[in-house]
Amino acid sequence: MAGPIVDPCPFACPECRLPLSFEDALECPRCKRQYLEPDGVACFNPSGLYHGPILSREEMTECFALAQAKGYRRAIDEDIAAKDPDFVRYISASARRTGLALLGLKGTERILDFGCAYGVLSLELVKRASMVVSLDVTREKLQFLEIVKAQDQLKTLFPVCNGNPVRLPFTDDSFDWVLFNAVFEYLPQSIAIPDVRQAHLTALREVRRILGPGGRLFLATKNRYSYRYWMGEPDHSGLRFTSLMPRSLANWITQKRTGQP
Repeated sequence: MAGPIVDPCPFACPECRLPLSFEDALECPRCKRQYLEPDGVACFNPSGLYHGPILSREEMTECFALAQAKGYRRAIDEDIAAKDPDFVRYISASARRTGLALLGLKGTERILDFGCAYGVLSLELVKRASMVVSLDVTREKLQFLEIVKAQDQLKTLFPVCNGNPVRLPFTDDSFDWVLFNAVFEYLPQSIAIPDVRQAHLTALREVRRILGPGGRLFLATKNRYSYRYWMGEPDHSGLRFTSLMPRSLANWITQKRTGQP
């Protein structure tokens, strides 16, 4: 299945590192792996991780069917909002876009929205930039975003599924901006390096590879000293008070309790 023409194409085979093109359905000329799937989502290094906030698989399947049958806006307003209003607030939260004003975009930028979820930032960025690649580890989120792309005719938006943050499917110097919005703290869970700091540094080196000259990183993360954590709310590890501890102690406890850094 041939995809849209984008020049230069930012995609590369994550194994062979050779450039790919939509004219060849993102097929690697060396290993012959084809990464563009029939529904339009480019899928590299899929992990199968079903990461929330998200509906159940059965509800997501129903969501896709409704979005395609009546349009995604009507499906959200008439069906999904009635079943799960918190989920709708999450996928449409305009407050999450406020930080984009800091980017000072001019309309010529090529942007990677890393950990895009359902595209709340990507759908705003595509109005302001020349190209937006929306990357997430959960394919179902990207499948919904692909429906939105098709219905709104967003030709410069490219949903991508990738489960390996240290082997990104892009050529060197591909982007002007890489965005980590409330995702950086989760990266070590997908990296086979026990030390959290080293896992983060490894991921950042890969980001540096795909940023072009003068490229920039936008990084927004949770406040580990938030009053909510002092009141006992579990942090992203699912445990209480670990975000308040020294990192070495918190990492030891989460490894023991959850098996993850």
